[in-house]
Amino acid sequence: LFMEAEGSTDISELPKLWQFKNQKLKIKNQNEKFEIIIGSRYLEADSIKIKQPVLRRIISRLGNILVRILLGIKAADTQCGFKLFSRKAAQEIFPLQTINRWGFDMEILAIAIKKGYRIKEVPVDWYDAGGSQVKKSATWKTLKELWKIKRNLMRGNY
Repeated sequence: LFMEAEGSTDISELPKLWQFKNQKLKIKNQNEKFEIIIGSRYLEADSIKIKQPVLRRIISRLGNILVRILLGIKAADTQCGFKLFSRKAAQEIFPLQTINRWGFDMEILAIAIKKGYRIKEVPVDWYDAGGSQVKKSATWKTLKELWKIKRNLMRGNY
């Protein structure tokens, strides 16, 4: 499990993800387990308990649309920092990670999809960490990281 340092999603939300850890899917006559389960503040209308300022919400939603389009990630909330991985998935995905800043979880999900992992998205309660400020420069850096991930995917670097 990794979670945001700000504590936007409390550790008490872990059972919501954990319950899917060993759930099997029936896909193409095969039984497959979810090896990646991610929290989402956007699956249920009442998940967001304390909202971000309007500008941050707009930037977040536009960024999520770009991530979904450019990286093929179908999750409604790629940036919620509450994600659970099986040992196997973590050992295969994290060593390939090249980004150590804001865009690292976009990259991790892109690698997971490239490697054929199925991702389960689960609603979690989410609280804006008041006082947390993202500078404009961080938005531009994250966009650059998004392009780097796209380039790496196209070049087969994962």
